[in-house]
Amino acid sequence: MGVSMEQVKEAFRLFDADGSGEIDQFEMKLAMQSLGWELEQEEILEMMKAIDKDESGKLSYDEFEKMMVERTEVKDSDEEAKKAFKLFDLDKGDAITVDNMVEVARQLGENAEDMRPKIQEYIEAASGGQQSMNIEQWLQIMSQMRQKPTISPRP
Repeated sequence: MGVSMEQVKEAFRLFDADGSGEIDQFEMKLAMQSLGWELEQEEILEMMKAIDKDESGKLSYDEFEKMMVERTEVKDSDEEAKKAFKLFDLDKGDAITVDNMVEVARQLGENAEDMRPKIQEYIEAASGGQQSMNIEQWLQIMSQMRQKPTISPRP
């Protein structure tokens, strides 16, 4: 569930306490809390540094909006990944097993038994040699997949 642009505008307006058109790290922390994100001061500073192009130590509305859009996309992606995990966790054991993935592949019309060795290899790599992966391992893989650059074919 994302944050609407109206909520972003309102949070910025409310926490631009001095009316300068910019928010500092303290105002930023309050704005983030109002939008439902509890972050440590170090995380706030890191986020601001990544977006603060003029290195003023403050964010303009445009910089704040860009950061919120990016953050919302990540949060939404994590929510979708959690839903997908639940779909694969057929036995509701808080882990995805090889059998779970083979069964989902079978349900999707794939020759599941032929895929078993590849699925086994995938799960072992993701879980450090275990026979199943937990939600944290799943989210880490999904996050890595989102960060991989896509290669566009040459025109």
